[in-house]
Amino acid sequence: QDLADKSLINEVESKIEANIRANLALGLQEIVPHRDSDQTVYLLGGGPSLLAYEAQIVEMARQGTPCVTTNGAYNWLVGRGIRPAAQVMVDARPFNARFIQPVMPGVKYLMSGQVHHEIVASLPRDQTWLWHTDSDLVERTIRSWSTETGKHHEWHPVCGGTTVMLRALPLLAMLGFRKVEVFGWDSCLEGDQHHAYDQPENECKSVVTMKVGGREFKCHPWMSVQAHEVQ
Repeated sequence: QDLADKSLINEVESKIEANIRANLALGLQEIVPHRDSDQTVYLLGGGPSLLAYEAQIVEMARQGTPCVTTNGAYNWLVGRGIRPAAQVMVDARPFNARFIQPVMPGVKYLMSGQVHHEIVASLPRDQTWLWHTDSDLVERTIRSWSTETGKHHEWHPVCGGTTVMLRALPLLAMLGFRKVEVFGWDSCLEGDQHHAYDQPENECKSVVTMKVGGREFKCHPWMSVQAHEVQ
């Protein structure tokens, strides 16, 4: 719980609520449950271990394996000449706009309703889908928006934890993808590296040592929380 207290939501509730309301008003298509698919997909996080599998990811992507990216993994993959099949985002802060640049044809942008409104509004409507977490704040906001506007809004909450990867897996499952190979989902530091690329907003002076199975891991508090939540 001490670690969880240090990993509080990174945006104030009023701004999250404002984003949800503004994004609902766009009238975008919503994520709905799909039948199970036999398609194998790659899901890319941004952890340092992503670099160890670069050759495999690029080769399999060129052979046709769809790659779903999260946050900065989008730019990492684009920089290697591969167009993501989809990009998943959940963070509400405005500087995350760089995670969808450049906007590319054919990419499905799977945006949480709490993603900053200007980011969502900048994306092509026919390539953008909204989805929503299962939090009390989100449910209250959607219900009140529906009551105020008189618009019935059908939505399917995506369960999960505090990080985008912990939402991306249930999201892909809802879309029918059960054969998911995951890369770059690190819950510890590699040396002092927290990502496979520069991501200054995740710089953190708080480092804890976690002991698991006789081994020690250096972690930022949010990493420790993620490792606990995934269970």
